[in-house]
Amino acid sequence: MKGFKLDQSGDVVIENRQIQFVDGNELLAQAVRMVLATTSGDWFLNENEGINYRNIHVKNPNFDLIRDEVQKGLLQVDSSFVLQKYEYETEGRKLKISFAATNDNGEEVTGEQTF
Repeated sequence: MKGFKLDQSGDVVIENRQIQFVDGNELLAQAVRMVLATTSGDWFLNENEGINYRNIHVKNPNFDLIRDEVQKGLLQVDSSFVLQKYEYETEGRKLKISFAATNDNGEEVTGEQTF
């Protein structure tokens, strides 16, 4: 399956007047990135898509709860994803997580998200 290639802000990538496409693991990683960047309830066409940012944007975050939100986001893309790696670091008021997950087909997706 193919999909439009999106940049970090979610805009379609156009190079040399041609819309760019992605497939395979790159498409899977892009789908995960978009779900993790969406607050649940924000998109009126699917209010269940995204993660609950109220569990992330708090004064003293619960990092296990944030891990669960990342896992819920992964499951929205592929119901067989299992989180293999989850690391976080805080810098001032920013939280950066990095993760790796695999699905039943052996496909691996890695990513980073800053909140």
